[in-house]
Amino acid sequence: MHYISSESCTTIRHRREPLRPQTELIVPRANRVAKHRNKRIPKLRFTTLRDIGWHVSYRDEKTGLPTRHRFNITEKEREPEARILYHGWVLEHLGGNADSTHPTQAKRAPRVKLPPQVLSGSLLEVASGFIEAERGRSREGDEPRRRGSIAAPVFRDRKKAIRDFLEFMNGLHGTGAVGRMRLADLTMEDIEAFNRSIVKRGFSASQVAKRLQLVKSIIDRAGRPEHGGQFLAWNWDSRDVLHGTPPVERILPTRKQLVRMLRGADLRGRTMIWLGIGCGFGARDLAAIRVGQITKDAYDLRRSKTGVERFGERRNASVRRPASSPPRTTMRRRTARLHFCLTN
Repeated sequence: MHYISSESCTTIRHRREPLRPQTELIVPRANRVAKHRNKRIPKLRFTTLRDIGWHVSYRDEKTGLPTRHRFNITEKEREPEARILYHGWVLEHLGGNADSTHPTQAKRAPRVKLPPQVLSGSLLEVASGFIEAERGRSREGDEPRRRGSIAAPVFRDRKKAIRDFLEFMNGLHGTGAVGRMRLADLTMEDIEAFNRSIVKRGFSASQVAKRLQLVKSIIDRAGRPEHGGQFLAWNWDSRDVLHGTPPVERILPTRKQLVRMLRGADLRGRTMIWLGIGCGFGARDLAAIRVGQITKDAYDLRRSKTGVERFGERRNASVRRPASSPPRTTMRRRTARLHFCLTN
């Protein structure tokens, strides 16, 4: 079935068998129904960002703005409870549940009033000082990379990891506990429980190690004079360590596959492949390279990330060619094509 629109009416033709005649129906403009009129039901989703947890994202019919409905459940293992609340929200979203018999949100835990001031030398004070120290050595914008500095995204990730640790301690010992706990109150069981929690969330081994390293940095900073020269009463290395998920093994292409890729690619594609194989360039490096950085006499391939100064003059080294290498005429042609692609 397809539509043929006009100013006064729309003609709908039904496609049937070739031997049967086609029938035409005339539908007035007021009775037309678009294909997108069916109401889409938002899906139940889960995220760990900003402690959102289980939620539904949809567009408000009155304002037309994107809206998010939270079910006040941040634990992924509580999915059955979240689905019950989701079905109640779908009923309300479709016009039902007028008497609110089906709840759409879980009840929040009652908030406990925090003490008027944070104790001196508490975990919260030490962590806040560590965050400010990390902020002071972070780079902004196109600032040159100095020794001991970190990029702005790295600082944001570390700040988020420290806040996650403080929230875990509050959930373990009660609201506002980090403002009262000192380093002597931090036990080995607390660190091991935090280790198990981040492993259970599915972080990789490197991410788990980074978060535990930040906790160790907070412990080391508590030994400063302004925090009372605190130190642990137990050995950090004697704790039980759990590692995250192992890295996924990358399957590199074989020589036969590379030959097929080079034969099937054009000059630009072959140039990108050879730069990746010979220079170790990734997608970001290939996007940053500019015309003129490789010439017949010199090259300039400095990378901003590693700071390796790879530039100088090109030299023709006399190396004995293996028996399986192509003739010199073929190598000269390939070198000329590569230079033409990089300089144009």
